[in-house]
Amino acid sequence: MALKLSLIHLQLALELDRTRSLTETGRRLRLTTPAVSYRLKEAQRRLGLPLFERHGHDWQPTAAGERVVLAARAAIDEILAMEADLRAGLKEPQTTLRIGARGYSAYRWLPAFAKTYAKQQNSLRIEIVDDSLTGTLESLRERRVDVAIAAGQIRAQWAVVVPLFRDELVAVLPVGHALAARRWLEPQDFLRDPYITYSAAAERGHEGDQFFRAAHVQPRNRVQVGLAEAVIEWVRHGFGISILTSWAVAEHVQNGSVAIRPLTQRGLSLEWFAVVRRETGSQRSVLFARALAEWCTTYPPFSRIAAQPHRPRAKRRTKDPGARRETRKPS
Repeated sequence: MALKLSLIHLQLALELDRTRSLTETGRRLRLTTPAVSYRLKEAQRRLGLPLFERHGHDWQPTAAGERVVLAARAAIDEILAMEADLRAGLKEPQTTLRIGARGYSAYRWLPAFAKTYAKQQNSLRIEIVDDSLTGTLESLRERRVDVAIAAGQIRAQWAVVVPLFRDELVAVLPVGHALAARRWLEPQDFLRDPYITYSAAAERGHEGDQFFRAAHVQPRNRVQVGLAEAVIEWVRHGFGISILTSWAVAEHVQNGSVAIRPLTQRGLSLEWFAVVRRETGSQRSVLFARALAEWCTTYPPFSRIAAQPHRPRAKRRTKDPGARRETRKPS
């Protein structure tokens, strides 16, 4: 889509917001006052909205003008930063790699890897994007992120799916809860208590699929609290029970804040993946995903489970084989 406003329009909006004067804005931009007035009218004509209105001697932004000023400030600051980097003699501009994470929040362990990895790469900046509302795969497909950290069943022929590790889903209970006396829990055990969850959206391959739907049972009273950390706190204070991955709750089990129990007699596992778009130009993202997978084999909380061989549950073959997954050669 073609831009309606040029850089001079953005600079004009930013300076006019600062000075509230056409004359002073022209002086700063080295334009005559009539030229400033013409550019302002041109921007307003292109957008079909008034951006500034005169109040006495001052020109004040309208609601639309304030939105343009905010965007102009962000765009110009980024351009200035880029120019400063290039003047400083960097061989290449800094590249941002956006990592999407959802719900269970990889914020506890991902920075440990990202810090080491970024030091090994020239001009790479790593950002973590919260995808709790849209979902990591949706954000990846729509190019809001470059790498998605996702769990469960990943079926995406348009993506490269790199296995990271396998973990166990466990019931999370308040200390002293009656169900903590059980050796394991079944879906029917979740019908009485409020079920605390970080997201109302069902995730393929998680407890909704493997545990509840398979038994044709759903918790009756769901309470959504936004993040896995909040789930743990609500359970700890006796508001209900939940299901999380064992690594997400391990620290709280060790300090006695909550209790956990296996789901079903056999247990219930969850696979984690790094997912990248399968396209030209995604090599940097693929390298990141592969390096992360290798790191998971050495990171203490994951080293044991990352090395476990995959033992999928027996199921009927379908015509859709799902996403092609990368495999790592044993070292």
